[in-house]
Amino acid sequence: DFKPTAVRWVSPPAVKPCPSDSTDFTGKKQGNFVVIGYYEKGKWIVRCLCGYYTTLRTKSLVLGKHSECETCNYLEHIKRRYHYEKTGVWIERQRNLILNSK
Repeated sequence: DFKPTAVRWVSPPAVKPCPSDSTDFTGKKQGNFVVIGYYEKGKWIVRCLCGYYTTLRTKSLVLGKHSECETCNYLEHIKRRYHYEKTGVWIERQRNLILNSK
């Protein structure tokens, strides 16, 4: 059973004003995320393509560390594993073979 470790919401929590000494990331897109607004203590509320809301730290936004939420990451892993069990080839490897054959 999948149990996410990060805090996530179905509807966004209240957005707080961005501190004056911080860069405003509101509206920035990063992978599957769109920044909704400032949350607290260097964290930002982001919305994933799947519809869930979660938080990312400022450092993660600046460095581009995360591109999808835990739920999307888990579902992608399940799809990859299923594909591997059916074909014997991991999806990344198959994608590389297709790109290299052109």
